[in-house]
Amino acid sequence: MDNQLSEADKLACVLTQFRDFLVRSWPTFQTVLQNHDWDGDAYFFEDWLDENWRLLVGRQLLGKRADIQPFCVATNDIGKGKYRYSIRAFQPIVGTFVSMGSSSGGFSQAPPFDEVKILRDDGVEEILSLSSVSFRLCAASPTPDSP
Repeated sequence: MDNQLSEADKLACVLTQFRDFLVRSWPTFQTVLQNHDWDGDAYFFEDWLDENWRLLVGRQLLGKRADIQPFCVATNDIGKGKYRYSIRAFQPIVGTFVSMGSSSGGFSQAPPFDEVKILRDDGVEEILSLSSVSFRLCAASPTPDSP
């Protein structure tokens, strides 16, 4: 990745690359999911998303010792984790990135991964187009008035 990119541009690039990875790998992953032993490993889907997020987003932004908020995080768990960094939206709304997915028929973590769920600082969830949101990498426990 170009070292001349601004922090915001680098973050946007990394998020787009992660989205592209999910879209391209989804057909193969769907086959794996159909044959998975859900009784013995109920969190396989979330673990797969989180591990890829940690490697493809966290390491790209923070290096090998990346400690970034997971991709699969419940909105009531925002700010309660032990991670050091989170991704924060600052335009058009201020809030914390929760997940990427699609809202066709209700938000889900599924292709085309072109929308993001944001937990606004006032506690309201919003679903926005990924391309319409500007993000920053921030300390995981931001103050209510900081993006």
